[in-house]
Amino acid sequence: MILLERIIFLHQRIINFRRVKFQRSNGVKSRPAFTLMELLVYLGISTIVMLVASSFMVDISANAARNRASLEVQSNARLVISRLTQNIRTATSLTVTPTTLTVTVPAGTYVYTRSGAAVEETVAGIAAKITSDAVSVPQLAFSQSGNMVTIDLKVETARVFKKSVPPQELHSTIAVRSSLY
Repeated sequence: MILLERIIFLHQRIINFRRVKFQRSNGVKSRPAFTLMELLVYLGISTIVMLVASSFMVDISANAARNRASLEVQSNARLVISRLTQNIRTATSLTVTPTTLTVTVPAGTYVYTRSGAAVEETVAGIAAKITSDAVSVPQLAFSQSGNMVTIDLKVETARVFKKSVPPQELHSTIAVRSSLY
């Protein structure tokens, strides 16, 4: 509390320093001034306040980047699952292996596989990544049991943070139209 009162006093003194006049011993008025100790204390306190504020801003920036990465992981996982689900539900034929899903729909044939750290969709011989470069996909597995197709997907951020961003693991089972079987 005393430190706070001293800071307020110094702040008021700095603002009103023109009103403060000192007299020399010979009676001549001198210009307003601060003592060296007052300036050093004010400079030290200002430095501490700036360090605290800057570390606070660094923490806020790091948390914002981590939140953006987490959002990117979640949105990529949802995109992959929703695209696979939509094509499986409208499929006219399916071929399922543990690493590849081939879906034929009225619009054409789609092949889904994990290529490197991304999920790749191949249509008419042209391959395209459907996950962004900001994420990696360490696991994409398919299985089929009767008219049910199960997808196991794990998506994680490609960036490294001090505090880790949890990976998004999705397991989805989709019923294939009964007209296929």
